[in-house]
Formats: sequence, structure tokens, C-alpha cells
Amino acid sequence: NLAYRKIVGLNKELYATCLKTEKLRVSKSIVAAIREINGRFLEREDGKTSSALDETDENGNPVTWRDIGDKRAIEKTSQALREGQPKLL
Repeated sequence: NLAYRKIVGLNKELYATCLKTEKLRVSKSIVAAIREINGRFLEREDGKTSSALDETDENGNPVTWRDIGDKRAIEKTSQALREGQPKLL
């Protein structure tokens, strides 16, 4: 998560200034870089939000996680790159 956030932060200005056709390439390259270091893009199987991988559910059972796949990871990365950017006309 820390490596991901650092890479996103370093690429925000590039993303904001590049052409729309290049934006997808930037997002894909970030996802590929994270996957290359065995990083994963996970979500809870029950759809709730969590801040730690070792959480338990309301019954005390360990929370189950699943990988969201590259398509959603790229969408989420594009969203992260847009956060905090001013709207351009």
C-alpha cells in the first residue's frame, strides 16, 4: 500500500497534464509495477471496508479477501491519480 501510494503520488502531475489516451497507459503501468513486486489489489469478499488485512468480522471470523483483477485495479488507480486534481475545462 505504501509503495502504491508513493508511485501514485509521483505520477499525479504527469497524469494531470498528459493526453487522455496516455492516461490509461499511466494507470496500467502503475498496476503492472505493483503486480511485478507481488503487490495485490484486494477487496473484502463481504463488500465492507477495512483498514487491515487481519481484521475479523462481526462473528469473530477472519475476513476473506479477493483480488479485484487488473481492470478494476486500473480504474481504481485512475481514480487515485485524479484525486486532488483541479477540474480542467
